[in-house]
Amino acid sequence: MGSFEGRNDPPWRFWDFFVTAVICIACIPFILGNIVLLCNRHYRPIKTKSVHLTVLSSVGGLICIVATIVVNNPGRKQDSIWAFCTLWTFWLQACFGFSLWLNCLNVRLIVLHSIFNLKRGAKSMKSNLIKLVGLLSPTIILCICASVMHSIRFKPVQAPSAPQNVFPTPQNEGNCSFTHKYWSIAMHSLLILYYLIFIVLSFMLRGAMAQFNEFRLIRNGGVMLLFLYLLSLVTLQTQAYLVVVGRSFLCLSVASAIFYYFWARNGEVIYNVIFTKEEYARQFNDEMNRCPNEHDRENFPLSFQNLESDLKKARETIIRYDDKIKNLEEDIRTIEEKISDLQDQVNSKDKTSIKLSEQSKSLLARIPSDV
Repeated sequence: MGSFEGRNDPPWRFWDFFVTAVICIACIPFILGNIVLLCNRHYRPIKTKSVHLTVLSSVGGLICIVATIVVNNPGRKQDSIWAFCTLWTFWLQACFGFSLWLNCLNVRLIVLHSIFNLKRGAKSMKSNLIKLVGLLSPTIILCICASVMHSIRFKPVQAPSAPQNVFPTPQNEGNCSFTHKYWSIAMHSLLILYYLIFIVLSFMLRGAMAQFNEFRLIRNGGVMLLFLYLLSLVTLQTQAYLVVVGRSFLCLSVASAIFYYFWARNGEVIYNVIFTKEEYARQFNDEMNRCPNEHDRENFPLSFQNLESDLKKARETIIRYDDKIKNLEEDIRTIEEKISDLQDQVNSKDKTSIKLSEQSKSLLARIPSDV
């Protein structure tokens, strides 16, 4: 502890740095795993996972981890970037962190609801992103209002005195606090609304338990998010974040849940795409082909996106040329009628010529031979 006293640093700051370093090290394979998914997004076992939503949820998870570390640090310097309270609390932690991660799950459930309950085909990436932006728009509007109204400000805070693990915070360091409680109520109300959407969609999809639609994993991710949300509320209300054990437990819990959920969903396919890509693809295709009937095959609709898009394009082409085909059929019928008329005329002329020939022969027969 002599080095900390020489630098006039609180003893608990070492543990803050240590926890942050552990999380940063765990981020490296997490980021590399997302890169593998992006680079192999057309690989059939990966295509079923909606890679764009998976990567966006990973981005939201990383932002949430960083924001959780910053927001729960009572030793932020007043003149540093960490003291921009609206940026870290509203924009990064609430909007592009927690809400982005949760709403990626909601969009995934909306897609499954459209497929299983509404019997519609899988939607495109653009359609899913529009849904995601629509879900995030209330939070974005709230963040804009909070930024304009300066709803949260930096406030120097003094950590509670305790032996060994807590050290008084210097005068120029502190944390953020809301200017009015209704800003905090509005933010939590939106998060609760997103959870209600998740619960309703999960209830509507309670029978969708096929192997490859990942409904169980998505539902488990929502349960973990609910646990983290409640843990954050308890940490905030009890001010446990002012103690190194409290904020370290919260930061490690958030990071562990995000990393665990990602690797639980994608760990197997990432491992196989690196080491046994061709063999894993064959096994995946064999399992897909074992579907006994068409109903079971509907349980894997996302893996047939190319086929569905081709069928859709074929239908559009048929509709586009349908009128032309009908006109051509009418022209063919008209030509056939004209040909039939010409044949009738030819046949009638042939009959007339035969009759004239017979009449001429009979006339010739009547003429005396000596004439």
